[in-house]
Amino acid sequence: MSASNPGPARRFLRGTWRVVDVSRRVVLNLVFLAILAVVIVVLVKSGPPVLDEKTALVLDPDGTIGEQKTGNLRSTALEQVRGDTTQKLQLRDVIAVLETAAADPKISSLVVILDDLQPTGFATLREVAAAIDRFKASGKKVVAWGSSYEQGQYYVAVHADEVYLHPLGAVSLSGFGGMHNYYKDVLDKLGVSVNLIRVGTYKSFGEPYIANGPSPAAVEADTALYGSLWKTYTDDVEKQRKLAPGSIMQAIDNLPERLAAAGGDLARLALSEKAVDGLRTRDELRSLMIQRGATDADEKTFRQVSFDDYLARVKSRLGGDAIGVVVAEGEIIDGTAPAGTIGGLSTANLIRRARENKEFLFLFVNNRL
Repeated sequence: MSASNPGPARRFLRGTWRVVDVSRRVVLNLVFLAILAVVIVVLVKSGPPVLDEKTALVLDPDGTIGEQKTGNLRSTALEQVRGDTTQKLQLRDVIAVLETAAADPKISSLVVILDDLQPTGFATLREVAAAIDRFKASGKKVVAWGSSYEQGQYYVAVHADEVYLHPLGAVSLSGFGGMHNYYKDVLDKLGVSVNLIRVGTYKSFGEPYIANGPSPAAVEADTALYGSLWKTYTDDVEKQRKLAPGSIMQAIDNLPERLAAAGGDLARLALSEKAVDGLRTRDELRSLMIQRGATDADEKTFRQVSFDDYLARVKSRLGGDAIGVVVAEGEIIDGTAPAGTIGGLSTANLIRRARENKEFLFLFVNNRL
């Protein structure tokens, strides 16, 4: 039998193979199309959430706020392995979110939850507070809530239209400054001699090694610095809370009597001193926001968008003329250093690259210690 005229068995095998081959291709193409459809759906759903009317922006900072995120990918991964979830929000992200939300017609209000805000520099807190003031100027309501307020948290809270505190909470103001250790006595007992060379009356850094207390010059310098910071703080809080000038210090000076009059209840004391507008639990705050806005039936809460989700909607310009910013924040060390530390070599390289970038109009070095 010739090859051009195959027998029935060969024709059957060829036909069967064609069917198998075509079926294989069809199945593979269907699998490919299914995978492609899944990828497209994931990409579409991974975009910023669609906002409805009367949506509240929730600013719930978890960690500190600074000029830049600290560390690198390796150190961040190690922190997560150790269970250290403290984050650092970038100040420019917070400001960008608040300014964008102020002009967004879908955002009706701002809710600031301050329980997880970690100690942050006073200058940074003032920037956040100013951004909240600009948000209020758009005519939208700002509500702050905390289970308790530390000094930095409270400074941000008072810039809201309404400040609420948990009925078992308190407002704690500790002032500025702190304790200094002095080592002269222990060094004398150990037979250690310290030879300190200094120039200038107010050079007090080395005093702990040669004295048992601060010098008059150090006391004068600290009083001027911390007194100025405290006045700035109290003046602004009294202005925002519409309190008489000096009322905060009067409340602190008479704290035992005022606390006794409030029955030892720190939350009631804060309310009676007009430090807060009301005492509410988190559930009561949720109910209040539902009444004022719209209900999210699926989540059984008020319609809201988180800071992270809204940040994804803020579009940054990726090209064109700009101001170059080199952040110098943290300890100054030699060589190369990650973000959050000032490396002599790495920071110098950043400045050099900014100098050689023709799209930068000028360079701004932001140094926050």
